Amino acid sequence: MKKVLSFITLCFIVISVNAQNEVLIHKSNGETTTFNTSEIDSITFETTDKMFIHQSNGETTNINRSDIDSIRFAQIQQEEQPITLSASTNSIIANGIDKVIFTVMQENNNVTDKAEIYVNDNLISGNKFSTFTPGSYNAYAKKNGVVSNEISFTAEASSETGTTVVFAEGVTTTSGWYDVNKVGAGDNGDINMCWAASCSNIIQWWQDRYVAAGNTLPAKAITGPGSNGTYQLALMDMFHSEWDNTKGGDIMMGVTWYFEGRNTQQYASAGSIAVPLSEGGYYKEIWESEILPYTYHDYVYAIVPGVVEFDNLICQENNVYYIWGNGSGLVGIERLKKFSELVVDAFEKGIASLTISLNANGGVQHAVTMWGYEIDNATGLLTKVWLTDSDDLETEPKEAILHECTVTYDETSGTVKFTGIPRYGAFYAMNLWPVSKYGSR
Repeated sequence: MKKVLSFITLCFIVISVNAQNEVLIHKSNGETTTFNTSEIDSITFETTDKMFIHQSNGETTNINRSDIDSIRFAQIQQEEQPITLSASTNSIIANGIDKVIFTVMQENNNVTDKAEIYVNDNLISGNKFSTFTPGSYNAYAKKNGVVSNEISFTAEASSETGTTVVFAEGVTTTSGWYDVNKVGAGDNGDINMCWAASCSNIIQWWQDRYVAAGNTLPAKAITGPGSNGTYQLALMDMFHSEWDNTKGGDIMMGVTWYFEGRNTQQYASAGSIAVPLSEGGYYKEIWESEILPYTYHDYVYAIVPGVVEFDNLICQENNVYYIWGNGSGLVGIERLKKFSELVVDAFEKGIASLTISLNANGGVQHAVTMWGYEIDNATGLLTKVWLTDSDDLETEPKEAILHECTVTYDETSGTVKFTGIPRYGAFYAMNLWPVSKYGSR
């Protein structure tokens, strides 16, 4: 008796939080008595032979225990309410920059972040849409199987002339950017640390923006110039001492480790890549509560999709050569157009690091930091980017340099080509690594 009572009591504690649950009492004669849990005040066993259901309206129902075959708890499937899709505008310029912003409402609640939005039947990422292709577009939203109204908008061919220059927040050609330079060849241990230099540049910029937004850096944060004069930033000193840098690396693993203490390369083959010597996580204590809610963090690094993944990342190798190069399915100038779209999107969220190669098809790769871009208003194609390079070894002293580079589509190699850093001649885009700034949500 006590065991039965305890079980029933526990069940009601669990289900009482949801007023949409039902209790179904199945009797041995085939009848079923149903109660909504919101109507039940309590259930008691005041005698050995009866169960009493006390209802919130004051009524009491008693059932002979011998008549009860089973008791079942069921979830009432509450019908999903209709959703409504709206757009910030019904017309945009097809320049890859102008955008329509969608909002999904449900019973006066903004549920945009819980809905999927489709444009011309293609699921888009987030709730913003831009394009380089003029034409008419249709959009609708879905949430838990409910489909919204359909709305239409147009993308007009750009009549603009000239170019538009966009820099990362707080950056101009003369201020706001950083250029950590490696010491050079020899036994100094930094020959493979271009990724760490780019990480240092971007993290310092990120922290600058965080402070500019009215926040105070955590006590553990590394900031300011290098302590020993070797490097331009203390962050590079830190990467030098806190990592085994006998191998190269990538910016995603450095940014993720610094802020959160997550090692995205822990599953990599031994000796194949740089590895951390400490746990990192300089923002770990406040990351989920004070950073992520205000930062775009929808990137996922899937080592084994659905099995071994790192999610909620603000930095990700989501844009690799094959998206705009060979294997992309894109033809001719469409490859540069795709790369241009990715750059524009990265700078809307924050900033980007770029992996380059002197070989159009890959080979030895090198990390640089992208600080801004110029785009043709009529075509939506990149024409210039501004980069800092950790291998500015030809100048003494090794001063910070912001390189202005021309961007073109190279028909011979079929990919995106840059010129403007004297020591390289021509070089090519291999990977684009976006990093979200604080306040990009």
